[in-house]
Amino acid sequence: VYHSGENRFDVREYAPLPPSRTEYARTKLMAEEVVLQAHQEGLAAVVIRPRGIFGPGDTTVFPRILRLLGSGRMKVLGDGDNRIDITYLDNVVDSLLLAAVAPDNALGKIYNITNGDPIQLWSFLADLARRLDLSPPQGRLPLWRARLIAGLMELVWTVLFLKGEPPLTRYTVDLLALSTTLDISAARQDLSYNPRISMDEGVERFLQWWNSRITPGPSAQDG
Repeated sequence: VYHSGENRFDVREYAPLPPSRTEYARTKLMAEEVVLQAHQEGLAAVVIRPRGIFGPGDTTVFPRILRLLGSGRMKVLGDGDNRIDITYLDNVVDSLLLAAVAPDNALGKIYNITNGDPIQLWSFLADLARRLDLSPPQGRLPLWRARLIAGLMELVWTVLFLKGEPPLTRYTVDLLALSTTLDISAARQDLSYNPRISMDEGVERFLQWWNSRITPGPSAQDG
């Protein structure tokens, strides 16, 4: 919901929101409005905004990127210096449990949830590729050109009524090329939220799970 097509740093929960640039973001806001309206009518509720959830079982965030790395055709989008916040799955679960027992002063409020440890995305992806023996991003594609290519792909998919999502969308380009970091001080203060699983440990757990999907375990005969 914070996506504006520009770099944004340390965004607070009640910073002005840009117009929704995707239906995904629009429905997120609609859901928040329903919950907050229910709170006005007496429901004890808290809204959380976890960003970039990853971990074992992830089918969207890391797997898409790993498929691109595996193709050997992934390029650095933009200047390559952008920083982003993401959130390990267990930390999101912790935030939900804390929200379920939130004090009265937290009810009806919105809270950002992240690992509280922004990463430099493209250095992170290069390290991820190295650890999985995949090709790191090769070359660079300026942001304006990546947006143009993605826009053309979206147009082709729309005009030809092609199924599924284009290989590249403008939203994906912006996610990979722009910085977005969130301020989680309110969640720390009101919900006593403290990211329990660090980025290093979270990535290690994800990689162990990812490799276990590829490498068969011991057979009964081996036992």
